[in-house]
This record gives sequence, C-alpha cells and structure tokens, in this order.
Amino acid sequence: MSIEFIGIGTHVRVNGQLITSLTQPEYEILRCLHERRPHHCSRPELIQRMRLGELGEHEPHGNPHRSLELYIEHLKNKLGPTGQFIQPEGDGYRLF
Repeated sequence: MSIEFIGIGTHVRVNGQLITSLTQPEYEILRCLHERRPHHCSRPELIQRMRLGELGEHEPHGNPHRSLELYIEHLKNKLGPTGQFIQPEGDGYRLF
C-alpha cells in the first residue's frame, strides 16, 4: 500500500488514487498512523492529532473518544478498500 501526502490542503494519494475529501482531523489521524507504521498509534496520540486538526475547522466539542471513532470510521470509508488496513490495536489503531 502506498500513501503520499500531497502537501496541498488535505490531499493524499493512496495507491495512485487522489483523495481530496478528507477533513483536517481525518488527514491528521492518517498522518499519525502513517508516520508510526508499522507500530500503532495510541488513543491519546490520535486524539491529540485529531484536536489539532479540529482547531482549523471548528471548536472541539463532545467526547473525544467518540469523536475519534467517528473520524476513523469516516476515514476508512473515504479510503475505500484501503480503509481495511486501519485496524484497532492495543490502546489505539494501526495502519497495516
């Protein structure tokens, strides 16, 4: 699996396919997972990155653990078949 961060907004290229629909929090979560690969990212790490991404879009609110789950779900859907490579592991998630 190949992931390239384009550097324009939140655009990424996954296995050659350009994805332009990621929100800033989803983009930050994916960056964290990619940077730590093959290791997992803990929930606190992912929540910190998610919150940084949210600052650019809106004021963070609600339960951060629930928000993280929703962002992960949306991210997996937007990545299509590649989304299956984001899996829970330990106290967080891992990109296989």
